[in-house]
Amino acid sequence: MAHTYLDFLEILPEHPFIKSALSIYVSDKSTQRADLKNRADIFWAEFLNLLSEPQEFPPYFLFGLMSPVFLKRWNSGIRSRADFSSEDLQDAALSVINRITTIDLSTRPNPQEHTESYANSPFELKNGDLVRSWAEASNGYVISYKKNQIFGRDDRIFTIGSCFALEIKAALKRKGFLVSPDYLELKFDISKVVFGGMPLRDTVNHYDTYSIRAEYERAQGKNLTSEQDIFQSKSKLPCNLMQKDTVYTNPHRFELYGATIEDLLDASQQIDRLVTTSIRNAKVHIITLGLIETWRNPNTLKPYIVRPKKIVDAPLEACLTGFTENFENMRAVIDIIRSFGDDRQIILSVSPVPLKSTVTSDDIVVANMRSKSTLRTVAAEIDKLYDYVHYIPSYEFVTKHNAYLEDGRRVPRQAVNAIIDMAVDRFAS
Repeated sequence: MAHTYLDFLEILPEHPFIKSALSIYVSDKSTQRADLKNRADIFWAEFLNLLSEPQEFPPYFLFGLMSPVFLKRWNSGIRSRADFSSEDLQDAALSVINRITTIDLSTRPNPQEHTESYANSPFELKNGDLVRSWAEASNGYVISYKKNQIFGRDDRIFTIGSCFALEIKAALKRKGFLVSPDYLELKFDISKVVFGGMPLRDTVNHYDTYSIRAEYERAQGKNLTSEQDIFQSKSKLPCNLMQKDTVYTNPHRFELYGATIEDLLDASQQIDRLVTTSIRNAKVHIITLGLIETWRNPNTLKPYIVRPKKIVDAPLEACLTGFTENFENMRAVIDIIRSFGDDRQIILSVSPVPLKSTVTSDDIVVANMRSKSTLRTVAAEIDKLYDYVHYIPSYEFVTKHNAYLEDGRRVPRQAVNAIIDMAVDRFAS
């Protein structure tokens, strides 16, 4: 019998293993590794957030229970304070995750329209010329814009890009727009296929312009998967979920693993069909550019969508891209979008989320500035070339206002809402 979403919210906090494990883990003060304690705090905070405001499940909440870091800490002392073992904990997490696959996620209630507002609005509607003076822009704290209505409530919107693109997608959904792709529509048996944070949460990212271009080329009909792209992996999470020592993965797809090659290829085809349909049906494409550092196969020179995890005998090298490659990738993307209809509109943004780490020998702050400035220049040049390409200044707003949470990377919902409010007012009819 399938459970409703709200049924599950009532079941989860009473699960004895998860309730006891997290309580013990969070309350333990003896650890000298702050990252472990912080991670536990995040688990617990996200858990409480689920209860107060139903929304998509954070994948690391349950998946984190099965992580090597958690189990190592568990086995080093916490286990002695409970009446069950780390194996019991894994079984409990698996049982809850399996239960999610029987939940009708369409029963999730629609969250209330957001009510947050940004104090002293950072955006200003201008009917005449845009502000040209730094002083008139309140020393850069207010960004002016003009209305340019390019889509309506019934038009479909496709979003793709870095983790900030996920925030944009969520904000648009909260405002009632038709946004795709909805990866939660995919129903994979987790004993055979693990894909990103599914079925807990849509966490599919495309950080660089190569992975973005690849999705559009697939939508155009190109087959980008070959035997050279499939490797074995010993990544802990999918191996645990599928109860195998090794699984198969294609690093050109975001965190996609299969118990067999056939399972992997079948899942890839399902994802391809979903994304292709979304791309072809969307009038508006919102693309968020994330970074210029990537990893690739030195034999095929094909970039991976993320750095592969615990791949067995996989060729791997770091790759720092420049303006020319990213510019050409985005020109190719624009051409493909317009091939599906001359009414298609493209909105570009640059993610304000800083790099988590760098593959270069540069300081992280220097490397991040190089990455963002390169992509900002690409976006500016593409915006200048095409009348049907538009830019929203999310990067400028967040960095100027220092609108980050305490970690200096994550952007609060309040700031995302301000950006989306401006974009909707500017572009929606």
